[in-house]
Amino acid sequence: MSSVQRPSASASLDPNAEVDGSLSILPIDDIEPYDQNPRVGENPKYAEIRASMVANGMTSIITVTRRPGGLKYFPHSGGNTRLHIAKELAAAGDDRFARLRVMIKTWTSESVVLAAHLGENENRGDTSFWEKALGVHAFKVAYEKENPGRSMTGADLTRELKKQGTDFGVRMVQNFLFAVEDLAPIGPWLRASEVNLALRPRVGEYVELMQRFRQAPAAASTLKTQLEEAAAEMRSTEARNRERDESERRPVLLDVERVLLRISTSLADTLELSVERFRQMSSALAHDPLLQSKDLLSLPEPEAARASGAAAKSQPHQDSTPARAPESSRATAQRHGDAPAQRELGPMAGIVGGTSGHAASRPAPANPMAFEASAAADGASQSPAQRRQQLLNEVEAVITSINGVVPIHDFVLRVAEMPFGFMVDLPVSASHIGDADVSASAGMRIVVWQFLAALSGQAHDSHWRAVADLPFIRSTRWSQKLQEGPAAFAGHLVGQLQVACAPMNPEQTLFDVFVGAVPLWTMFGDAQLGPLSVRLLQLRRALQELEPEAHSALGAYLRFGE
Repeated sequence: MSSVQRPSASASLDPNAEVDGSLSILPIDDIEPYDQNPRVGENPKYAEIRASMVANGMTSIITVTRRPGGLKYFPHSGGNTRLHIAKELAAAGDDRFARLRVMIKTWTSESVVLAAHLGENENRGDTSFWEKALGVHAFKVAYEKENPGRSMTGADLTRELKKQGTDFGVRMVQNFLFAVEDLAPIGPWLRASEVNLALRPRVGEYVELMQRFRQAPAAASTLKTQLEEAAAEMRSTEARNRERDESERRPVLLDVERVLLRISTSLADTLELSVERFRQMSSALAHDPLLQSKDLLSLPEPEAARASGAAAKSQPHQDSTPARAPESSRATAQRHGDAPAQRELGPMAGIVGGTSGHAASRPAPANPMAFEASAAADGASQSPAQRRQQLLNEVEAVITSINGVVPIHDFVLRVAEMPFGFMVDLPVSASHIGDADVSASAGMRIVVWQFLAALSGQAHDSHWRAVADLPFIRSTRWSQKLQEGPAAFAGHLVGQLQVACAPMNPEQTLFDVFVGAVPLWTMFGDAQLGPLSVRLLQLRRALQELEPEAHSALGAYLRFGE
C-alpha cells in the first residue's frame, strides 16, 4: 500500500522571517541608534545610566526592529541611550557588551516606531519641549507619507498618538507644530508655557496683522531674521559658558519678551507704525478677526504713542497691490444687512441652572472703573446685604467686560454660594466654544481661566467643600475631575490647559493649583485686561472687608482622600 505524501504545513514559511516578540542575542555591531530618535540632546541621566551599566551590566533588554530589507536593527521604543553607552563600553574592551540580549518587534511602520519612542520618552519625563515637538512633527510627516492625501490637523495627530498610547492633548500638539514650523531657530531654548501663553498667540497676531496689509512675505522674512539673531545670542552665551568655570556660568534662558519686542518693532517699521500702534492693531484684530485694514487704521491712537510723540502714520506702507478695505467697512456692511452682526455675549453666559439667589444679569458699563465712585458714595447708606449684592453685581459686570475682550462665557459660572459669586468650570476646549473656532484667543483664555480659578475660591479647600455637594456643582467638569483623584485631576490641568499644579505633601492628599509668573504678567500687562483684573482684586478685597467671617484669611490646599 503506497502512502500518500502530504504537503508540509510549514512549507510556505520563510525560515528567515522574524517572530514578533521573540528573544535573541545580537552582536552589538548589528544594532545602530534610531536615526529619527526624538531626543536630540544628551540624556540628562546619561552619567547615572552609564555608572549603573558599568557596575551591573545590561540589566534590561532592548526592544529592536528593522525596516524591510534593512540589515541593521535599531531600538523600537526607546533604549538609544543604553545602546550608545553599550557601544562605548564595548569599544573600550568590556566584553559584557559585545553581544546584547534583545526582543525583536516585526516592522509595522515608521509612524508606529516614532510614536513608541515618543511614548517611552514621555513616560521617563526627561525630554525637552523641543525634542517632543520634533518627535510629534516627525510623526506627522511619517503618517502623512504612509497615508497619501491625508493632511493631519492638531486634533488628528492627538487622536492618532493617543491610539499609540501617548496623549499630549490637542493644545500642546498644536504648540509643538507651531514651534517646529514657525519658531525653529530658537527651538532648543523654548519652554512650553512661553510658547503656549506668549509666543504662539502674539506671533500669530502679528502675522495676521501683516497679512491684512498684504505684507505676509515681509512678516516671514522678519520673523526668520529676528529668531536667527536671538538664536545666535543664545549660542554665543553657551559658547562663553564653556570657557568659564562651572561656578561662573550664566543661565542660558530665552528672553521671550525681548524677542517679541524686537519682532513687533521690526514689523511696525515695515508698516511705518509706532510699535504701540502696531500692537494695538494686532490685539484688536485678535479679538475681532473680521476687522479689515480700514477698520484697523480708524482705531484711536494709543495713549502711549501720543505721550511719546510717536504719532502713527495715517497709512502704512503697502506693496504694489495695496490692501483695500471692502467697499463698505464691516460696521457699515452690518448696518446695511450685507454681513451678519457679531453675536452679543451675555454676562456669565455659561450659567449652570438650578442655583438659588443668583443676581440678575446686566451688561457691563463702558468703563468698569465707573463703579468705584458710585460704590464709595452708596456704601455708607447701604445695609451689609445690599452692599454685598452691589459688589457681586460689580464682579459680574467686570467679568462680562473681560468676556468682551477674551471669550470666556463657556466656562464662567454664577454661583452665589461661592465667596465672590462665581467659579470657572474646566473648558471643553481652549480653542473652540461649541462649533465656534476661538483658537486665536486660546492662549488668553487659559491665562484668564487660571486667574479666575485662583480668585474664585474653588481651589481653596474650605470654600470648595462648602459647595462641593450641591447637585449643580457636582455636574461640573471641575467637580468630576476632582472626584477622579489627584493624578487624573493634575493630568487634565497640565495636559489640556497647561496649568501648573502639584501635590503638596508626600501622601499626595494636599494639592495646589498655581498661577505662574507668565500668566500674571500677561494678564496685568494687557492694555484691556490689566485694569479689569486690578478691579477684580479690589472688589475681592472689598467683599473680604465687608464679611470677614465668610472669607478665610489664609489659603488652604485642596484635599483629596478625606
